[in-house]
Amino acid sequence: MTSPSRTRCSACCSRCRSGKTIVAALAALQAIENDYQVALMAPTEILAEQHYLKLRDWLEPLGIAPVWLSGSLKKKDKQLAAEKIAGGETLLAIGTHALFQSSVEFHKLAWRSSTNSTSSACSSGWRCATRVQSRTN
Repeated sequence: MTSPSRTRCSACCSRCRSGKTIVAALAALQAIENDYQVALMAPTEILAEQHYLKLRDWLEPLGIAPVWLSGSLKKKDKQLAAEKIAGGETLLAIGTHALFQSSVEFHKLAWRSSTNSTSSACSSGWRCATRVQSRTN
């Protein structure tokens, strides 16, 4: 018999076409419904761009316009994306590790946590960080 934690790991760590992107989209929608921002990061630019294009097609009809941020963007485009993220104009940022550079600040980034925290939380368990920095000094 498979343990529940092993089953969850299999679902999240499985091969292509197993539904991981739709699970990520549904989790993002739950946070967005609670007025939080979501950052979806992929390890490669190709995968991140695939996620961006797929989620953009799914979510724009719902009035949610994701922002794309990667290291290969022109400086002006990076700055525009970072401004939309910082100002809370976008609720979904998709990209590579560029999402967590010191120049990118999120207005109201959500994360899921089962630990007690001093951050604010809504009834669904989402927590918010209002000024997320990628590095500590």
